[in-house]
Amino acid sequence: MIEERYFIDFYEFSDVLHDVQITLGGAESHGVLCGLLCVQGSIDVAAWISYIDSSEHANNAEGPHSLSEEQRITLTKVRSETMRQLNDAECNFQPLLPSDNNPLGARTEALSEWSRGFLFGLVSGGLKKIDPIPAIVNEVVRDLVALSQADHVNTDSDNDNEAAYAELVEYLRSAALLTYEELQPPEKVPTLQ
Repeated sequence: MIEERYFIDFYEFSDVLHDVQITLGGAESHGVLCGLLCVQGSIDVAAWISYIDSSEHANNAEGPHSLSEEQRITLTKVRSETMRQLNDAECNFQPLLPSDNNPLGARTEALSEWSRGFLFGLVSGGLKKIDPIPAIVNEVVRDLVALSQADHVNTDSDNDNEAAYAELVEYLRSAALLTYEELQPPEKVPTLQ
C-alpha cells in the first residue's frame, strides 16, 4: 500500500486560517499543532482549531468556526501530513515556514512565531503533567524560549544571515522530531527469542 502524502503549502494554509478568522498566522498555528502532537500523539482538527482560535467563536455551542468542506479538508490534510512527517522513519518533518524567496526578516519572524506556537502546544497539550520531563525536552524548551524571541539575524553578510537562518530551521526540525520521539516513543516490536 502506497502512503498518500500531501504537500503542505504555507500560503494556502495561511489563507484558510485567515478566511476562518483565525488570528494566528500559519507558522504559529503549525507550531501549536506540532507541540500538541508531541504531547498528545494525535488531535482532531476541531480541537486544534480551539487551541489556535482566540476569538469569541472558539467555544460557542456550534463548535469552532464553520468551515467549508474545502477548508476542513485542507486543515485535515495539514494535520495528517504533519503527523505522518513526525512519525516518518526518514525524518522528513519540516516546520511550516514561508518560502526562501521571502525577505529574511519575515522568515525570521515566522521562525520565532513557530517556536512560540510549539511551546504553547507543548504546554497546552499537557507537558507539565509529564513527570519527569525528559532532559532533552527541557533543553529544547529552553532553546525555543530563546528562539521565540529571535529578531532578525545581524551579521556582516547576507550569506552569513542565510546560513544562520538555515541552521535555526534545521534546529527547529530536529527539536520537534526529538521531542516527538521522547514523548511518543515508537512501540517496540516484539522480538522472537
